[in-house]
Amino acid sequence: MTRTATPGNTALLTIVIPALNEEQSIESICHRCLGQVPAIRVATGHEIEIIVVSDGSTDRTASLAQAIQGVQTIIFPKNRGYGAAILEGFRQGKGELVGFLDADGTCDPAFFIPMIQAVEGGASVALGNRLGDQSEMPAIRRLGNRFFAGLIRLLSGAKVLDSASGMRVLRRDQLEILLPLPDGLHFTPAMSCRAALDPRLELAEVPMTYAEREGRSKLGVVRDGLRFLRVILETAVTYRPLLIFGFVGGLMLLVAGVYAIVPIRTWIATSTLPDDSVYRVLTILVLGTGGLVMIYAGALAESVSQLVNPARPASGPGRLVRKLFFSHPFLLALIAFVIALASNARALLQYFEKGEIDAHWATIAFGAFFALAGIQLLAFGLLQRVGHLLELRADQKDL
Repeated sequence: MTRTATPGNTALLTIVIPALNEEQSIESICHRCLGQVPAIRVATGHEIEIIVVSDGSTDRTASLAQAIQGVQTIIFPKNRGYGAAILEGFRQGKGELVGFLDADGTCDPAFFIPMIQAVEGGASVALGNRLGDQSEMPAIRRLGNRFFAGLIRLLSGAKVLDSASGMRVLRRDQLEILLPLPDGLHFTPAMSCRAALDPRLELAEVPMTYAEREGRSKLGVVRDGLRFLRVILETAVTYRPLLIFGFVGGLMLLVAGVYAIVPIRTWIATSTLPDDSVYRVLTILVLGTGGLVMIYAGALAESVSQLVNPARPASGPGRLVRKLFFSHPFLLALIAFVIALASNARALLQYFEKGEIDAHWATIAFGAFFALAGIQLLAFGLLQRVGHLLELRADQKDL
């Protein structure tokens, strides 16, 4: 989708308006965009081309848009999705900057001016923050937007307040980094999440007004909310799998640790455990080893991901955790094997000498946990080494 502006050409912003059965508002939003052309030209030096994409509309949306002078209309015979409509408009547009806004009249085209200025100032993607005090967004949607924006902030550390804004401007030459993006309404949170996570991209937010929409909303709060959640987590996994896997693994280890408090206290006090504790100990063993599997699987996935998607460098506690647990897996494996062997040395000696063991089963379980941990660490270290060698090989091919 790359376009190269020749010297002396007037800068151009392509505005795409995806529309599905928006006959009540399509004329108004097109005329409002056209009305902003002089102001945008004076403030930013950009001209505007407006492209309406009728996404399988069955009402008069397409014919009304076609009748407006200065507006190009693309017609999809069948509905292909909000994101697909925007991307097709980008493909057919000619602007070095591309943007979009919803056809429902909620967004004010005047805010394209500060968005263009944000992009010209260095941002890769500028989006409108619709959640100000004067916003007319319904309370349930406002709550959902705050939740998803908070999740993206947690995953990326970027300052995102409105993850699903339907008005944006971005540089065309940055679009390839953002792709692939979904075809549906979850196009916008996916773009926000990718822009927040990729260190090559800079995300900027511009405060804007938000009016009550004209006509009926296409957004299903539960259905599309679940899609938003899924696409945010999927995008995060492609950039920071260790964060996702590590959270699950850490939670499993935490539950295992809490569950182990009573057996540990009983063992310290009596040097034994009742037989019915075997189920609790097995649960601890499964949760503990499963938690380690998730953490180290996340670390391997992140190594693979970084061959394609550059990651933001770890800092603070994250950097310390990586250094402690991932820099020396073979040393940690050795320590785990030593603990497993030491805790069961007497039992092993009895078995080799007498063919029987009188050690308590809890001691065997304790040693088994560290033996399994050692095997996992050994496997992780070997796979990490293979990945490093493949990375070196790929780097040498580029020379």
